[in-house]
Amino acid sequence: MRVNANHTSSGENLALLLNQLQKVKQTGHDQYIALCPSHNDKNPSLAIRQTNDGRILIKCFAGCSSYEVVSAAGLSLTDLFPKESSHSKPIRNPFPATAVLRCIQAEALIVATAALNIAKGISLTQKDLDRLVLAASRIGAYYD
Repeated sequence: MRVNANHTSSGENLALLLNQLQKVKQTGHDQYIALCPSHNDKNPSLAIRQTNDGRILIKCFAGCSSYEVVSAAGLSLTDLFPKESSHSKPIRNPFPATAVLRCIQAEALIVATAALNIAKGISLTQKDLDRLVLAASRIGAYYD
């Protein structure tokens, strides 16, 4: 179902977005993490933040584009901006380091578990190896 939220305030747009997501956790004032709706996410990799001027910033640390995320949530990119949005310069650091660390926590646990199993001489299955590569890929994406 497509939701057209252009007639709503930015606070209502944030609520619409959050209501379409799973495992939403507030990490700070107007800051959240959640499962990304555009890929098979088992650990929250989507960071959401609303700026003081009403813009909604999203970042999937697994690499999904903003378009893919909002489309999967039944919204459009215009729903991330207040109706009377003024063109302002980009925010240099849109997500604080603590938000990134919260998103990376589950991926680091995957890597640590794999390392412990290898140290004990336990062979990793192909599924485990694929998940380990995904975790490493996500961790590498956090530098962007």
